[in-house]
Amino acid sequence: MDIELGAAIGGAATILAAVAAAVGSITSGWLSRLHQKRAIRAALLAEVAALSSIIRRRKYREDLEEAAEHVRRTGDQYELTVPVPPHYCRIYAANVTSVGLLEPALAQKLVVFYQLVDSVVQDVSSGGVLASGSDDPADFTDAKDLLDEALAVADSLAS
Repeated sequence: MDIELGAAIGGAATILAAVAAAVGSITSGWLSRLHQKRAIRAALLAEVAALSSIIRRRKYREDLEEAAEHVRRTGDQYELTVPVPPHYCRIYAANVTSVGLLEPALAQKLVVFYQLVDSVVQDVSSGGVLASGSDDPADFTDAKDLLDEALAVADSLAS
């Protein structure tokens, strides 16, 4: 009888140890993902804030507006090139596969922001419609409108 009781206690202890290990592992993984999610969120929001600050300080919207007005007034073709380094969104690029870990509304806003900005970057980069030159003021106002929309998203993320 004592052997059976000892075996039962030993078996129960083994089961409890396995359950505790599993719970510890699950908790550790959950805490790790929570920390990763918070770090990615903070880094991406900081990058959005920095990019929107640069857009405003360098007056890219105003440059696009002036270019559109120049084309309207003169009918001339106007080239607008902005040297944007490939690493301008390095935090987003490095974490794009993890954006889905964030709350859906935040993830959506982040993707929209970066896609809008990237669209303008493509336009003002070598080979883009604005960098190649355009005599259509709408090309410039469209890019300005995209920046306006991106900045509105950035502002909503900041609040």
